[in-house]
Amino acid sequence: MKNLTAEDVKALVAQAHGIDGDPMGIVTRIFQGLGESASVTGEVLEQGLVAAGIPVPREAQEILDGVETVTKNGDQVEIQLTEQMQPVMRGTPLRLGPAITFAVQNFPDGMAMADIAGVQVNKFMWITVQRVQYHQTGGKRSVRVDTNFGGKEFALP
Repeated sequence: MKNLTAEDVKALVAQAHGIDGDPMGIVTRIFQGLGESASVTGEVLEQGLVAAGIPVPREAQEILDGVETVTKNGDQVEIQLTEQMQPVMRGTPLRLGPAITFAVQNFPDGMAMADIAGVQVNKFMWITVQRVQYHQTGGKRSVRVDTNFGGKEFALP
């Protein structure tokens, strides 16, 4: 397993950003660039993002500060947090961790994070996020979110 440095993170982000300016495209390329097995601490991840000039939204800073490690083995990703977190993102309460796991699936028109565990949102009740799929067809981008209550597709600008 490769333990990433801040310089490795910076290089991955710069390479992904140079290929594709779309945020989901960048995320897809970063996962592809990690190879089969890699790990990074939360502190090193944050240093690498800062070095790459990626602004971390204020709302996401709390979550990033709580990341202990991110590990990728094959298509499986685990984000270990220091403890379960309950941040609020854009007015929506979240329940994260203490471990967040998912499988990365790549498709010709996008990617998905499947078999998600450790992520819930509160919309009148706690809803468990199970799958998030990004795809682009005919120049139109969308994200589909599947939960324990069903799924919904959202068009992206």
